Amino acid sequence: MRVKVTVLVDDVVGRRGTLAEHGLSLLAEIGADGLETSVLLDAGTTPSVFRHNVEVLGADLSKVDAIVVSHGHYDHTGGLLEALRMVGRRIPVIVHPNAFTPKLAYREALRWIGGPTLREIRDAGGIPLVVTESVILAKKQTGMEEKPIVMTTGEIPRISDFEKVEEFWTVIDGRFVRDEMPDDQAVVIRGDEGIVLLTGCAHSGIINTAWHAQKIAKMERIKAIIGGFHLMSASRERIERTVQELTKLNPELMAPGHCTGLEATNAIMRAFGDRCRPISTGAVIELEV
Repeated sequence: MRVKVTVLVDDVVGRRGTLAEHGLSLLAEIGADGLETSVLLDAGTTPSVFRHNVEVLGADLSKVDAIVVSHGHYDHTGGLLEALRMVGRRIPVIVHPNAFTPKLAYREALRWIGGPTLREIRDAGGIPLVVTESVILAKKQTGMEEKPIVMTTGEIPRISDFEKVEEFWTVIDGRFVRDEMPDDQAVVIRGDEGIVLLTGCAHSGIINTAWHAQKIAKMERIKAIIGGFHLMSASRERIERTVQELTKLNPELMAPGHCTGLEATNAIMRAFGDRCRPISTGAVIELEV
């Protein structure tokens, strides 16, 4: 099975003519024995940057079959309506219900850091699938058996003892409370040779996310982990524990970006050597899985 992942938006420019911003968007194109599908994970921060990069990179969004919203923060949803307009037809948008709760953070003062509303998504051409569990986005028939090929993780169980959600805030039942980010989810691509895991920010913890991906895919081997790991403000202890667990998972490719942070990226590079390839806007990763 062929998997091609194009980084449409990242915090760093990696190709001439593209633009960087604090945000992430990954376009995954999958081909396997007659199956051809494309899935967009997130759409960066601003509509203009998203459109510019899509056009410069020559990405064909008309073939996108579904958009997955990794969580409700602006740096992953700001370009969502523009993405839907560029797709040009009604397609599913897989999103957790908590993505639409108030998304707040302190940047000295309290700031809103959320994304578009359900109505705005519908008006732009999206068909919101507001779900908490895993959704199969593509599957193929093998004899009498149907095999899921592309799926979302849905809510990710918090199992590890060292991965805690950063301080975000929301309002639930009239109370101003910590946002534990239950809307955080990822995309899992299951091939015969292993899993490709695409993450937005991994607010649930990159290790929790990988463990859950293995569980729902019913496969241990991880071919690649690509995306944001949200370790930018993590303690040295958490970074060290994360790298220890990643080495146990032993993915063939680590491709951190966006919110991973320089210290964590360097630690991953030291542990994985040339198996670590940090992403940047315009980067293309092609895999056989």
